[in-house]
Amino acid sequence: MHTFDIDRGELIVGRDSELVTLDLESGEVVARVQTSATTGYVAIGLLDDGLVAAVSEGRIEVIDRHSGPTGVTFSVSDIAAARVRPDSSVLIVRSNQRIEVVSLRGTALVQRVIDVEPQQNIALHAGQIGSTQQAEGLNELVDLESGVWTSVDLVDPDGVAYDALDLWPISDGFWARGVDGTLTRWEADRMVERIPQAGSALVWQIAHDAYAILSAPRGRRVAQLFSLKSESSGLRFSVPAEDAVAVLPSEDGGIHVLDLNGTLRTYDRDGLEISTLSIRSNSTNSSAADGRNFSVIAGDTTTRLLAIGSSDGITLVDPTAGEIDALPGSTRVTNLHFVDDGSLLVSTGHDGSVRIWDVERRAPAGLVWTEAGLGGRGSWYDDASDMIWVRTAAHVVQIPLDPARWVERACAVVGRDLITTEWDEFVPGGGAVVSAC
Repeated sequence: MHTFDIDRGELIVGRDSELVTLDLESGEVVARVQTSATTGYVAIGLLDDGLVAAVSEGRIEVIDRHSGPTGVTFSVSDIAAARVRPDSSVLIVRSNQRIEVVSLRGTALVQRVIDVEPQQNIALHAGQIGSTQQAEGLNELVDLESGVWTSVDLVDPDGVAYDALDLWPISDGFWARGVDGTLTRWEADRMVERIPQAGSALVWQIAHDAYAILSAPRGRRVAQLFSLKSESSGLRFSVPAEDAVAVLPSEDGGIHVLDLNGTLRTYDRDGLEISTLSIRSNSTNSSAADGRNFSVIAGDTTTRLLAIGSSDGITLVDPTAGEIDALPGSTRVTNLHFVDDGSLLVSTGHDGSVRIWDVERRAPAGLVWTEAGLGGRGSWYDDASDMIWVRTAAHVVQIPLDPARWVERACAVVGRDLITTEWDEFVPGGGAVVSAC
């Protein structure tokens, strides 16, 4: 396997576990470096910055032809063919003929990028992507570590095809939400549980082994909470929710219901209302006069804070203390997710951007990603690696949250150590200034 660097007049050859560079005019070896490949190469190619991308079974590795591996690697598997492209991405063809593009423009802020179609319904959980494309009849699971896509055929015990709207991955299978208003649990391709619903879900969220939905049976909108625990699965309770736009299971076994006018109602595990807060009237964001803008709600188990998004911005709510704080700016969001024990909040903008917020300081901590297109919903935080996966307009991006990675990025941009004010503004979590450049 080989590639050419015409500008330098060099031939770069990959063989066994090494990369050899030869001068085209003299034929002499000018460099020889060891790589991590153990099974030979599927493809190698030149990136636009002069580095080399080497694709072998199991990984993509970025290599400096004179000094060796740069430390930038991407785990991949099931590769039938691959091609390194001039835009510093790698086109991978899986054995099932599925095509994936892996961007090698990883930075301290975005480590990996997976392409998805805008029409795909995406759920991120348990280290996987659950994907459905109803028009094409496609149901797929994606392992986030390996990037392997697996097609799933859904057929119920009676032999009837199950038409799914969404797949929610779990450790031993997945939940599927059907167009018929049912929620079903699957182990591999076998349906093992079915929970009927009174009408199709208008919006829904799964958290704390519970499934919260808004539905409108007989034209009357209600909020329903279902237990997903195997020993007690089924409907817990239903409450009227005529003006509701979002729901979220609470960690106490109840439910939070957000109205379009900015009223947040919390119900206990028996369906009894225990608190009511008006987000609009207490918000310091004066532009939030139109309550119809409220649309997104997320919670954190450590701080017990809620984050509520609207077309006017983000509001943090402590439902126990009744405290309400609006974050600065007027970012319209489509998705919110607390990370790192609630110290940080990750938001996806309606414009496809991804931002991080410092919860303690109630301040922005950085713009991570920008992308043209309608922002998506879906995110999953991997506390073992301290990284979050976020759905944007047409991608799922992996974002490291280690402050050291943010310092690395800041150094690359400004070329010097950060001063205190810059550190506080641009490094999530703050802390003492560290010299790193």
